[in-house]
Amino acid sequence: FAQHWPKLFGPRVYPAARRTSCLSPVGAMTKDEEAQVVISTEKIVPPVDPWTSKVEELAHRAIDLERLLRFYEALAGGKLQPGGGWEGQHMERKPDCLMPKFDPNRSTTNDVVRGAIIPASCAAAGPCAYACIAHENLEKVATVMVSHSWSNLFVNLVAACIAFALGETTYEGVANQLKAGEYESLRNQLDKRDALGMSFWLCCFCVDQHSGICGSFAPEPTREEPDYDTAMKEWETKKKDTVTGEGFTLCTCGKPKHFNTSQECEMNKFAEMMKRLSELAPAYAQHLSHIIVVDEGFETLKRIWVLAEIHRGQELRLPQYAMQISEGQGQEHEEKLKNIRDDIDIRKCVASRAEDKKDILDNIENV
Repeated sequence: FAQHWPKLFGPRVYPAARRTSCLSPVGAMTKDEEAQVVISTEKIVPPVDPWTSKVEELAHRAIDLERLLRFYEALAGGKLQPGGGWEGQHMERKPDCLMPKFDPNRSTTNDVVRGAIIPASCAAAGPCAYACIAHENLEKVATVMVSHSWSNLFVNLVAACIAFALGETTYEGVANQLKAGEYESLRNQLDKRDALGMSFWLCCFCVDQHSGICGSFAPEPTREEPDYDTAMKEWETKKKDTVTGEGFTLCTCGKPKHFNTSQECEMNKFAEMMKRLSELAPAYAQHLSHIIVVDEGFETLKRIWVLAEIHRGQELRLPQYAMQISEGQGQEHEEKLKNIRDDIDIRKCVASRAEDKKDILDNIENV
């Protein structure tokens, strides 16, 4: 324990005491010896490899519900201010608002990442993860890990996070409140539960999109890929805004990009990051929770990253919660659930980038 004192608390001078050794009998220290027993203040810091350093960095990014709600307000018609602030009124479509064509009933998370998060995080001080801007570059540890699909409506993602904080198991009601612009009502509900500061790890906000996808789209699928036609259709869809049908404008920030072959890639470390979060979260909450935002068509469960994160959460024994849009009822719903359960096969799951799927499958001992 003594060797860690300098790192944790600075130099420590031992008072009059007795020292033990496996080589010599216990004996009292002289005053001269006591005066000399001071642990060096020089820190011996082992070298940290870029991979571990990036995992630590990712684990100290998060977005709380206050700032997530502000961001959604800005999408709905206001103008985003430095530090995640917001001004404007619901549904006032200003030409300079964050995302003028945002439609809660149609805009997906992919639309919002390309059309709002990337532009809003390309700050004058340097492009970075939106979570860093929202929290003014202060480190923040998430107590809730979120797995979701970028093809789901963005309003559903925000609603699921708020609903979870309110103790709900479904998010349709909260989504309807967001669509109606009932922000203050939601804010008051969260405030009563002391939940506005609850922090979430959401890849769209916590990954620095400028070190990865901002300046390009995923590689075009090859004909060798299984179900090429479906993959090609998805690839084309993700290049265009769902509402306008117009192609997204790529970012020209010029920040160096890091993909799977780089140790500084931020998109291939979620398993290690979840483990690190599970170690950090108990200092801020009882434990790290893991929620899976399930869309109406269950597309979430067809994403390979989602299944990999669910598996990792089970390995870490995290409490996991499936947030559904509503409590499904009837035979049709039961049959849909049964078909999903019977058809789940990680080899059939999809990813936006082929290298992601390959990396995940390569790490499975027995597929």
